[in-house]
Amino acid sequence: MRPVSIALVEDDSDSIELTRSVLKSARITNNIVAYRTGRDAIRELEDNPSDIILLDIRLPDISGWDVLVALKSMPSLNKSIFMMLSAHMEVSPVHLESGLISPDYFISKPFDPLQFVLAMQALDRFSLVIIDEDGDEGN
Repeated sequence: MRPVSIALVEDDSDSIELTRSVLKSARITNNIVAYRTGRDAIRELEDNPSDIILLDIRLPDISGWDVLVALKSMPSLNKSIFMMLSAHMEVSPVHLESGLISPDYFISKPFDPLQFVLAMQALDRFSLVIIDEDGDEGN
């Protein structure tokens, strides 16, 4: 079984470091690849898919909702889990009615570290392999 890959689409350096720190403190040390723009994420994730995609809504180039639609349309990401992270609840009726835009999870920022870790650990579409600090695999 291979470790789960995690992509973080986030432009804020502090948020990137906080996310990594919270996961590390929970002994989730899987590799996290950060993309600072939506376009970078769309371009890279098509050929290098991740199992879990943590996606901010407010990005400097395009909306996280537009990124979500683009990523969900990619066959290479059809089994990926999408978790939206945002300090701004920006869900319009168009987002809710489209059916295309439906993240698997939504976490408000600033997030409670325990809530975030529990959401990550509760992802049940994978048999998660968590890499601990010693590099050992565990479930």
